[in-house]
Amino acid sequence: MKEFNVIIIGGGAAGLYVAGLLGKEVNGVCLIDSKEDLLNVSFHTLGSFMDRNRFELSEKIIAASITECVLYSRHFRTIKKGTAYILDKKQLHQELLERALAHRVVIKPKTRIKNFKKAEDGTVDCLLDTSGNEYRGKIFVDASGITGVLSRPLGLQDQKFTIATGLEYNVKYSGPQNQAHLFFGKEFSGGYGWIFPLKSERAIWGYGTFDPKKITHLKEVLDRLISSAPINTLVKKDNEKLEGGTIPITKPKNRFVWKNVVCVGDSVSQVHPLIGEGYRFVLESGKLAAPHILNALKKNDMGLLTGYEVDWNKKFFASYRRGRLLQRALGISNRSDIICDLILLSLSRLRDNVFIRFLSGGV
Repeated sequence: MKEFNVIIIGGGAAGLYVAGLLGKEVNGVCLIDSKEDLLNVSFHTLGSFMDRNRFELSEKIIAASITECVLYSRHFRTIKKGTAYILDKKQLHQELLERALAHRVVIKPKTRIKNFKKAEDGTVDCLLDTSGNEYRGKIFVDASGITGVLSRPLGLQDQKFTIATGLEYNVKYSGPQNQAHLFFGKEFSGGYGWIFPLKSERAIWGYGTFDPKKITHLKEVLDRLISSAPINTLVKKDNEKLEGGTIPITKPKNRFVWKNVVCVGDSVSQVHPLIGEGYRFVLESGKLAAPHILNALKKNDMGLLTGYEVDWNKKFFASYRRGRLLQRALGISNRSDIICDLILLSLSRLRDNVFIRFLSGGV
């Protein structure tokens, strides 16, 4: 039996960030992950409107700085100015991991949780791994992503849900280094395509969708579209190495706490439903959750954990609810090139700052 104040399940961005915040203030924080190498990430880059200073991250996490976003439909394109970043996920995870270790967080890699036990009062008492070890904690944080180790059996995440899947290549790039490119239309049904510039004339070419017909043939679609205009004028594939991942598509959640369990990230669908950006919102959620976890430990009152839900709903729920409605509307619109053309023409009339607010989730 191993006993801790806080046990975190999942060593992704959500788990690592919360671990670092808690470890700085309290002893007895343990992070458990099934992977051997916590820096073995699926995607290596992502577009984000994140303010790195807010999360005390270095400039090294920025693979490229973006000042223009170029949107394409079948027959039109528009350019909007604003500030965004292409993030180096591995560097970001490395900084979060180093921070957690510096604050004496106990890291347990290659450890898969298979079950949990409840105490007489209904709280979670301990976790059990596949080797028969038990981990007892006062508070448990589920940051296990789409697996939802605790969130699903406790009813905080849907038992069944649609998933969005994305694939991408690291390719040669001949476009401007300050431009990110987003593609919409019938060819990108259920999602969108992207070209994110990197250093040394490289870029990421990818496509993500929740259309089940496209998901089953996603690589073939990705390979075909790279040869079409205007994509073929910007990038050229020179390798066959694919990266990819999935996120849950559900109705926006507003409950993240169950007695002494706190959920952060994909375990409770905290990827923004409209724009698909997860990391900024995951780290924001961790920043909201940590003070309530520390307060609950200090006062030995698990009821104080619900303050995290109150803060998150006040800050994000309205945006997520609007985003979900727009996600469904755009999913339908994306089946028609004509409708996408009309939408793009409408977006082109928006002022740059209004458009960027829309694209960043309105937060």
